[in-house]
Amino acid sequence: MYVCGRGGRRWAARPPSQYSTQVSVLPTTILASDKLLLLPLFHGTASKVGTVRTTHVHGSGAAACCHPLAAPCVYLCRFVLCHRAGEHKGTHAMSAMLSLLSDTVYVLLAITTILLCAIAFALSRNVYRTTLRAQARSQLRREDSLTREQQSFLRSMQAEEKVEAVLRKVGWTDIFLRRRVAVARVGHNREIDVVAVGPVILVVEVKNWQGFVWSNGPRWYQCRNLKRMDTLEFEDVQEDNVEKAAALRRYIENARRVELPDSHLVQSDATLFGKDKDTNSKRATWYSDKSIHKVCGKCVIPVVVFTHPRVKLDPATVNAKKYVFTLDTFETFASQAVRGNIDLEALNNVAVASWWSSWQPFARIFRPLATTPASSAVLLNEEQQENVASAVDVLRTWDLVYLLDRRLITGDLQKIDVPSVFCMYERKHLLDIHMRWNRGPIGLVKTLLNNNIGTIELVLTTAKRLAKKRKEKKPRNTEGNIVFPMEPKKKKENGYVVMKMAGTGKLETVLLCDIDRISLSHHLYESEKQLE
Repeated sequence: MYVCGRGGRRWAARPPSQYSTQVSVLPTTILASDKLLLLPLFHGTASKVGTVRTTHVHGSGAAACCHPLAAPCVYLCRFVLCHRAGEHKGTHAMSAMLSLLSDTVYVLLAITTILLCAIAFALSRNVYRTTLRAQARSQLRREDSLTREQQSFLRSMQAEEKVEAVLRKVGWTDIFLRRRVAVARVGHNREIDVVAVGPVILVVEVKNWQGFVWSNGPRWYQCRNLKRMDTLEFEDVQEDNVEKAAALRRYIENARRVELPDSHLVQSDATLFGKDKDTNSKRATWYSDKSIHKVCGKCVIPVVVFTHPRVKLDPATVNAKKYVFTLDTFETFASQAVRGNIDLEALNNVAVASWWSSWQPFARIFRPLATTPASSAVLLNEEQQENVASAVDVLRTWDLVYLLDRRLITGDLQKIDVPSVFCMYERKHLLDIHMRWNRGPIGLVKTLLNNNIGTIELVLTTAKRLAKKRKEKKPRNTEGNIVFPMEPKKKKENGYVVMKMAGTGKLETVLLCDIDRISLSHHLYESEKQLE
């Protein structure tokens, strides 16, 4: 009696001479365990010749090798079993990943529930009362209406940005707004609206006037309403811009030591304009002749641009002047000037009184497009453009304070005082002031988690960052700057800034909780770079 392997049957042993062997291979058997076992099944029946025939032999498959179909069947069985094993492993990995994902979701839900409960408890205890009140107040301040003067001032600032957009559109890259040039002779700074550096240096005076504009000698006039004859009188806008251009040129050459390509021509122009002669050099002295302060050379071009769409320039006076444009005609001029395709020697003496003269600015622009050899000799090369741009970049600008009610305060920041964090700094110690309000959905989450409406960072100079005392109470970050939360109004420790107003010199105090953002002049960064 022989017994087969697992799951086999019992069969009776007979003498080998009475049977003949016939082997057949049947499908394999999959055990209940994780491992798969290849079990070829042999079926045997008694032959007529009496030779041995096996009945249901389960073994290692050695006896089946003699059958011609044994090898293909075994290979097929192994392939099927491997495929099933791969599916089994993939299913196990997927179930593990889903289990991990579900656990993560449950943990996040638990954390969120705990935070919501904590916030609800804090709201019931009025923990966020002052913070939410300050947040609501800041939103209400943004809805306040501006006065007519404030709206006019904002429109003038937007007009300068329009000129900048036109210059960038036609290819100018080095553009600087609201730069202030120091003039020692007059004792104060001269503000330039827009400075563009390219093959030539454009000094742009931006006027957002509307109505009819004309000139009579050194006086310019603006009639805003013809029915009411609302007329305003101004000084010569173009001559005033020429003085600014000359001051900028002196700053570039004298203060920054950048030589311009037409320096030799400026000396000759100063001699022609001079009235008082020095006996040695036969040249006008610098402080005795005011006309020398209007010498700006050939490569520094003073330009006047009227940006309002409802402005009408008198064709016989203002529109006939050289380098006086509207916003549309200035775009055409700037597109040619950025390529150096301009004749600096050409004069503009077109003065006609007919209505057809309104088209004269376009004809005037296209006439001097052919560059002469004399003009190309005074154009700036790439190296000179980089030097001039770096010199203009460090010029001082007005410090701008944007309030929550959309008002804008321009001037010089004198100091900032924050009693809540025991610090007070003057302007010479501040590189910048970063005000970060918590706004939007993410800002609301930050407000609830930190119980403040935002933070303020005072970027200090290197000397003040390093001057750190051992027991000081000032909150500093890793860089050494002062960082503190914004305080709501109606507190004794409210922080404030003191501004010296532009033009008047009047001092004005502004609370930090009423300020949206502050933009300081970056002229102090030059000294910081030298320290590095």
